[in-house]
Formats: sequence, structure tokens, C-alpha cells
Amino acid sequence: MLLIPRIPNIRKLVLNGWMLNASNQQLFPLDFVPLTKLEHLDARDSYIDRIALPSSLRFLASQMSRPIRPVNADQDPLRNLTTLICGTLRQVVGLLEIHSSAPDDSVTPPPSSLETLHVTSAEADSYTILPVQVLTRLHRLKDLQLRGIRNFDAAWALHIAKVMPEITRLDLSRSDATGFGIRMAVEALKDLKFLDVTECQSLGIDAIELVKARGVQVRYGMQETNKGGKKVRY
Repeated sequence: MLLIPRIPNIRKLVLNGWMLNASNQQLFPLDFVPLTKLEHLDARDSYIDRIALPSSLRFLASQMSRPIRPVNADQDPLRNLTTLICGTLRQVVGLLEIHSSAPDDSVTPPPSSLETLHVTSAEADSYTILPVQVLTRLHRLKDLQLRGIRNFDAAWALHIAKVMPEITRLDLSRSDATGFGIRMAVEALKDLKFLDVTECQSLGIDAIELVKARGVQVRYGMQETNKGGKKVRY
């Protein structure tokens, strides 16, 4: 790609409206590995099947399901990532899962710097828990968004608390979270400071009051009013 040699020192890159699939990327490889100072890559408004990522990345927003690994198979291009924004959990798994040709019992979990994970359309997923391939990447998370997640219950809440015990911000907006699931999440996440349950139609006011009683700031949306507007409360 002719653009890459012209921007060797770029630190932030936003790709708008790029449409690249696997077939045309064979002719025009999207290889960002030479951009060794690139820290911020936002490709959420583009369709890119595969991409080679530099290990300098700290922020990645993308719809990609699986990046191309650097030539050296021992390298982990996302080892320094602190923020990841994806559309679905499936995309998260494609980006973060541990790739290794070694037997499972000899795989060394990579160190993780990830602190923020936002999944903006989790309703498209069918996971009941997060796949084991990504769990070691998530233990330092502070900010988790699972917007629209289906079947959020006590099992999901306890799974999050076990895998990501340091969560301080949790966004379950547009999900079908129940009062019991929210209670389990609030009780299990000892460091939780903020909870977003906007447009969670299965929640009653008793669940909201319980969250407040625990000292957690909560954001929740009410049903549409007769005037067509919505009330958002804190």
C-alpha cells in the first residue's frame, strides 16, 4: 500500500468508508506493521476483512473479526492494547483469542494490558459465557460494555465477576438483564462504581433502588412517554 511509507511516524489513524475484503486484499495487502508508532486505530466505519497490526497499538475500534498476524508467529500484535471497541463478542474473540500451534497445556497466556472493552451490539451474539480463549486477556478490565446482550442472568454476572474482578463501570444497556442478574452483578463486583441499564425493559424500580443502596451510580431509561420522548435518570 503506497500510503504506509508516507506516514511512518503517525500515531492516530481513522479509516472512514474503506471497503476491503479478502479477495482484493490479496492484491492490496493492508499491512500496518511498519507503523511502529501507531497507537490509535479507528476502523469502525470501514469494512476490512483482515489487517496486519503493529504491536504499538493501545486503542483499536474495529469491525474486523480476525487480524493478520505479523510474520513472526511469536509476536502478539495486541499485547499493549488498553482499549478495544467492537460490534460483537464474536469480533472480540476473533481479535483476542490465543493463537498457538503448541498443545493446549503448553500455551503460555499472554500478558494483558486491556482495561476497556466495549461491545456495541452484543444482541447479535449467542454466547452464554465468554470463550476460554480470551479469558486471560480480560482479567485487568475496568470498563466493560455489553450493550444489548441476551440472556444476562446470575450465571453471566458471576462469570464476569470471576474473570474480571476489577470492573468499575458496567454497561448492560438495551439488554434483557433481570433484577436477579443485576443483584448478583452488584454484589459480586466489589469495585463497581457505575452501572448503565438504559432501556432494560425487564428491570423494575426495585432493582434500581437496590443498586443505589449499594452506593453504585446507576443510569436507567424509562419507557417512552406519550409525547414520544424518553426519560433518562441517574
